[in-house]
Amino acid sequence: GTLQNLNRAQDANIHGMWDQINHRVIYYLFNGAGQATTNLRMDYYPEYDAFYLHDGLGANQCASNTIVQSGNPNLFCGGYAGTNYLWTIAGPTDDGANISSYAETKREGDPGIYRKGRLAILTTDTANASNMTYGIYVDDDISISSPNTWPVTITANRQDTMIGINRAHYKMKHRISDSAAVQTRIIGLQHIGYSVRLR
Repeated sequence: GTLQNLNRAQDANIHGMWDQINHRVIYYLFNGAGQATTNLRMDYYPEYDAFYLHDGLGANQCASNTIVQSGNPNLFCGGYAGTNYLWTIAGPTDDGANISSYAETKREGDPGIYRKGRLAILTTDTANASNMTYGIYVDDDISISSPNTWPVTITANRQDTMIGINRAHYKMKHRISDSAAVQTRIIGLQHIGYSVRLR
């Protein structure tokens, strides 16, 4: 759906760079049929086959490149006219404002096997305490209703947070979201449950 919504007439103006430290490719895209400036950043991690999307002012950049300083690669991007700055893509904070973000997994499971999801274990390692929301799409849900979301309080440093979900399902998709002024570091998400029967 994301790829179908891009302005393909602007493909020649898409730019990006390789981040060798974090092993990802960063692309700046034109999201919207008539979009004339970049407004969507897509990070692709080939080792995990994972995509992350970013929007907002940080995605409105007209150029990007990697510059080696004192032997270390640094990522920079430049804004459009009116924001004539050179930005560095680094550090645990953005501009000090809260940044709304989320991560979603692929939909897992099998429509032929009825399961009971018991527990989700969220592993984090953050510099500061923050609040997150964990939610699940059950079976073919396209949105998450309130019974399937849980507020999670994360303290600083590495920790495992247990979330009792207790949901029967054939398929399940996980979502983690937050709005914080500091970088959220999620190390892992495990889902524990058991198969009940074949359909």
